[in-house]
Amino acid sequence: MSMTLTKRPWHWPREKSADPVKHVKTGAGALYSRARTYLVSNIVADHLVLLDHLRSILVAVGEAEQVPDESHALFLERFDELLALLPVDPIESQYLGQDILCQVITRYPQIAHLVPRDLLWYFAGDCLHYMPDDEIDLYQALEERRFEAEQNDEPFDWNQEKQLLALSNQDSKH
Repeated sequence: MSMTLTKRPWHWPREKSADPVKHVKTGAGALYSRARTYLVSNIVADHLVLLDHLRSILVAVGEAEQVPDESHALFLERFDELLALLPVDPIESQYLGQDILCQVITRYPQIAHLVPRDLLWYFAGDCLHYMPDDEIDLYQALEERRFEAEQNDEPFDWNQEKQLLALSNQDSKH
């Protein structure tokens, strides 16, 4: 008798037991959990603001009649699905976000330069194909700085750190 093993696709853990610290009710574990939830909530909120801005650009493109109405309206409906799903389930919204951002760039090349780079980094996957290597290096360095700040319980301002890194990268090229 032969046995066939099937691989389960990798996925983010969903079970409560996957993150025991998050379910501790008292002490430092509870404080860590609240702080981490706050951090995740802020990250999602920041990206929702960027998505709202991008949506307003898409609406303006439609109003300028630069695209066919019915396909544009359907695309905006999918975009609105992402806006609704992201705060509820940030992990599950990743693939939808990748798909939508890639479509924004391919369907609306006239506004591709207006797509916030933070969104391309956040949704990652195929979105990273639209970022040059030096920009990816910048975002990787940002993530490392954010991780280090979290480990040391230090405050971290994403936008300020991004500006500092960009300036230091410009100085090193001159």
